[in-house]
Formats: sequence, structure tokens, C-alpha cells
Amino acid sequence: MSHETELANAAHERNRLGYPICPRLGAAVDFLIQDEDMREVAHWIATETPFDRLYVHGRDLPLHVSHGPEHSRQIVLMRPGPSGRMVPKVVTAAALRQAD
Repeated sequence: MSHETELANAAHERNRLGYPICPRLGAAVDFLIQDEDMREVAHWIATETPFDRLYVHGRDLPLHVSHGPEHSRQIVLMRPGPSGRMVPKVVTAAALRQAD
């Protein structure tokens, strides 16, 4: 198996029948940069790079970024709801910059 094939399989995980587990395909990563405001990092990603989905959990929490063929550029800000559980809210890059 070539290195290219291994990367494709890791990014497009398939079930036992050979069908993609997630129909959006692509690859995703969660990451945190110590001593950086992750909302600022998220804003930079949103304005400077291609992506499918970008989940922002807080200024000091990891980002989740996916990339694949859809290029939907959806930004999801996770905020505490009334129960304390995190609630997703789809926002624009400008709204992300303004969020508390």
C-alpha cells in the first residue's frame, strides 16, 4: 500500500461494506495553540483558508476544522446554553470576531 493510499484511507474512513462513514468525506483536526486566543486563530482560518466546517469552543479551547470537497465554510460557535450544555450557533467570520 502506498503512502498516498494510506492518507486517503485515513481521511475517508469506510465501513465494512466500503462506503464512507461520513458522506462529506475530507479530513478533520482538533488543535490548540498554547498562549493564543483561539477565536483570533479561528477568525484567521475563516478569512484566509479553505475549509468545510470550523467549530469554535472558546478562547482557550481547541478548534475543530474539517476540509473536504464541500468547501461550505460553515463557522459554528459553541456557547453555553441555559442548562450549561454547549449549544451550536452558525455565525459569520465578522460575527465570530465580535463574539464574547
